[in-house]
Amino acid sequence: MTRQQRDRPSDREIEVSLIGPGYGECVVVHLGSNRWMAVDSCLDKESGRAAALVHLEEMGVDPALHLELVVCTHWHDDHMRGISAILSACPEARFICSAALRESAFLELVALGENIRGLQGSGLSEFARIFQQIKFRRERNEPAPLETCHAGSILIDREENRAVVRVESLSPSSADHQRMASVFAGKKAELLEADFRQTVPSLHPNLGSVVLRIEVGTRRILLGADMEHRKSEDSGWNAILEILQPPR
Repeated sequence: MTRQQRDRPSDREIEVSLIGPGYGECVVVHLGSNRWMAVDSCLDKESGRAAALVHLEEMGVDPALHLELVVCTHWHDDHMRGISAILSACPEARFICSAALRESAFLELVALGENIRGLQGSGLSEFARIFQQIKFRRERNEPAPLETCHAGSILIDREENRAVVRVESLSPSSADHQRMASVFAGKKAELLEADFRQTVPSLHPNLGSVVLRIEVGTRRILLGADMEHRKSEDSGWNAILEILQPPR
């Protein structure tokens, strides 16, 4: 059966679509004027393709032309399935990940091989494919838009239809970035010293996740990913709430 064509929002409409089975989702956001962003990725149940690509194509939107930003909030498989396919299909889109995922210890985990997976999936195989794509693009002198973000990073800032469109990362904080670097280094040591060639220990706490604030005109959208609450004031949601509070 052919799936029905979805109605595309008008240029002045803001649309947020949450796609997924309930465990592992993708968020697709229309920012206005047929410009789109995708946050995380899951697979479409019928086709097995990246759900964001299917969703846009069903509205007659060409992702290669109109998907401008792809954000990977963190490395867990339930947030990453198919995200390398989005990058492949959208060569002009900027790909954003947490600054914590460019730590050398995490890159070494990725380099250990695509067969390494955690109990709930590690996302390492998707990152291996992403880094391979970036390498091939650079070898061909093509755009290789891989960027990292942290608390305070501005991902989009422009005026559209007389309204400000702004996308800002609220995490990870500087302290959490350093904490995740230590976590990755510790897990790398476990992998090298023990028999973890088929499974990766769970990488917790998850303090490197990217929380996004999206502003379009007077509308405010907060996408929390899997950020954790910790007791420390400079960590997790406490650090983010400090940013969100109006100046005293």
